[in-house]
Amino acid sequence: MEKMFKFAPLIMSVILISSCLDKKRDLYLDSFPDNFKIFILENGKEIYQYNVDKTHQLHGFLLSWLKQNQKDWTLDFTTYAPSLLINSENLKVNVLFNDNLVVINYKNKKGKWLQVSKNIEETQIKIINDKFTVDRLNR
Repeated sequence: MEKMFKFAPLIMSVILISSCLDKKRDLYLDSFPDNFKIFILENGKEIYQYNVDKTHQLHGFLLSWLKQNQKDWTLDFTTYAPSLLINSENLKVNVLFNDNLVVINYKNKKGKWLQVSKNIEETQIKIINDKFTVDRLNR
């Protein structure tokens, strides 16, 4: 019985940390970049890249998509190999087409990086894939 109480603080810490990690949170982006780079990747290797500024249709699409999908993100500490990387100074969006997963790294108000992820519907992944693939083919 005494041994059981010895591990109680450790067990409670694990339970507390686990419950904090599973908690859904809203995505609050303080600002949205005017410019970012798009990287298309295959098996972790870059196959294409291009720049997007605020006049580009993909800039508006991404901003709109993020606003429509602000709810139910999960704090995440996993490293991923995305199919699509959208990269700027304060925001990184990783899209894993095969896993229906979007991972966002962003700086919070205190300047600290946070990573959150969200499984999204296959139809949403297809829309994102089509938008960025069509744009790549049109260049």
